[in-house]
Formats: sequence, C-alpha cells, structure tokens
Amino acid sequence: MIKNNFKLCITLIVLLLSVNLGFAAYQEDSFKAKLIINYGETVTQSNLVILDLEVVEENIKDISYVKFSLDKENWIGYDKKENKWKDGFTGSYQKYYTDFDIGEIEGLKTVYVKIVDNKGQDFYTSGEITYSPEENTPAVNEATPEVTTAGNHKQSGSSSNPYVISKNNTAITLSTENVKVISLSIDGEDFTEWKAVSNKKEDIEVVFDGTEGEKLVYVRSRNSYGIEGNIYQIHFLIDKTPPDISITSNYYRLAAADGSLDFDLHLFDSLSPYVDFYVEVLVNNEVISQQGKVKMYMEEEATISRVSISNLPKEDFKLNIIATDEAGNKTTKAIDIESY
Repeated sequence: MIKNNFKLCITLIVLLLSVNLGFAAYQEDSFKAKLIINYGETVTQSNLVILDLEVVEENIKDISYVKFSLDKENWIGYDKKENKWKDGFTGSYQKYYTDFDIGEIEGLKTVYVKIVDNKGQDFYTSGEITYSPEENTPAVNEATPEVTTAGNHKQSGSSSNPYVISKNNTAITLSTENVKVISLSIDGEDFTEWKAVSNKKEDIEVVFDGTEGEKLVYVRSRNSYGIEGNIYQIHFLIDKTPPDISITSNYYRLAAADGSLDFDLHLFDSLSPYVDFYVEVLVNNEVISQQGKVKMYMEEEATISRVSISNLPKEDFKLNIIATDEAGNKTTKAIDIESY
C-alpha cells in the first residue's frame, strides 16, 4: 500500500513538473513576436506610421487580442470593422496596422505591444522610430560667397548667373534652417565628411582645382535626426584673365576735333559675361569721363560700344581706358590723343 502511494506521488510530481516546464517553455518560446515600424525605417516625418507585427505562424491561432501603447499605461486597439483605432479596445491580431499615431512631439518614439493569448497570458514586444516633422526638414536657403563683381550686375549663383571670381578659393556664408551638419562636393567629386553647423549662418571655405571655367558646388544638409534636405547648388565661374581693349575710329586716325572725341571701344572677355569700362581725360586738373557696361554676346568676338566725349581742350591730351570684368580683373590702356 505504502509502495503504491509512493509511486502515485512520484507520478503526480512528474506530471506537475511536465506541466510547469511546458508552461514555462510556452511563455518563453511560443510567442516570439517582433514589431517593425514603417518597414524598418529609423526616422519618419509623419506622425502616422505603419506597424508590422510579426508572430510565429503556428502561434497566431492562440492569440486572443492585441493592444498598443506609447507609455505602457494607456492602451489602444484597432477595430477592423470600423477601420480605426480605439482607446481601450481589444483588437484581434493582424500582420499590418496602418495610421498608428505616435504623437506630435519630435524625438525617439517607442511603440509597445501587448499580446494576450487564449489562456489569458500576456506577452510583450516593442519597436522604435524617430519622429522628425516636416517643418524640421533641413534646408540651405542662401549661399553668399566673397566675390568681387564689376559694376552693379548682381550675381545669384544660378547656372545662368554664376558667381564670378578670380581666386582659387572663396569663403561662402550659408543661411540654413534646421541644419546640424553639412557636406560639400565640388564638380561631382566625393562629398566631404559631415561638418557640424552651430548657427543659422555658417561660414565655410571652398577650394577649387586651380583651373578657369565653370564650377559647381553641391551642399548636403541633415538635421539632428538624420533627415536630409534637398541638395543646394552654387554655380561659380573662375576667371583669372583680364579683358582685352582695342579701339577703332571712323577716321584714318584717332584724334579729337573741335573739342570732341568719337571712337568705337572693343571689349572682349573669354569668360566673364559682362565687362565694365571707364574712360577718362584729365583737363586742367578736371576729369572728363564716361563709363558703361557691355555684355559679351558672342564667343570669341568683342562687343563694340560707341564712346563720345565732348568739351575737350584744343590741345593734345592723354586718354585712359580701364576695363574690369566680373571677376575683378582689370586692363588699363593709355593713348596719346592729338587735338585739332
């Protein structure tokens, strides 16, 4: 009798251990769930995200309901019949859940999931994503380089109106919004390492390859959450060559007659689209001058501008002509003029 009771006790203990071990294994292994937000993205600019709740296929039938929370205190569920989220609702399992609201406050967001099985047991998992709203999108709004311009022609840095400089390097002041780091590329070369931006106006140094011609600077920008803005482009034209000056007259020689001097001024620059000119005559410590701006309309051909100066002395004098291109390169020409 005692022997039979002992066997019965041993059998009961083994059964209890089997149940407990099975229950423990069920808790640890049966619900291996994983929450993926926005198909694995790490940053979102929308506060409405897509949740992908991955559960081992053979365990899906054991799920009673699913809830979601941002703080593990306030739980909501998805009502498939009404296609909307409800506070305190116990929604059934589905793989994808759309339009889950992660709130309006930017930063790292954690979405918690509570899975309850048919036996009333709770299982938890979570996923993370960083929220950076669209109004925090980084942007470079303006780039102002140190340039020397001829006359009043305003340059914009666009492809049709580039910044014209004569130096191989220039400082650029970037006006930015929501930018934490920037990176540069010149003429499609590899972008530089990311450089921290501390102010809304940031000075950077750009060094070109030393050759003349068109140059293009690309500026990338990111905000503190890694969101990248549109690439900003700055067009430059490197011009190190001074303009050419020549003059012609309708007469067989250039001379002043009856206090007037008329001639055609030929100005040519192979790179700068505009050239300023300044013509002067010094008469009895008084300067008689004329100035203007010409555009280079045709490649390899000078632009001609008619110059007429009056009230000149009835004596020989010196005519000075200064031509300045948009990069600040200057050419000076002095001509002795006979007067009769």
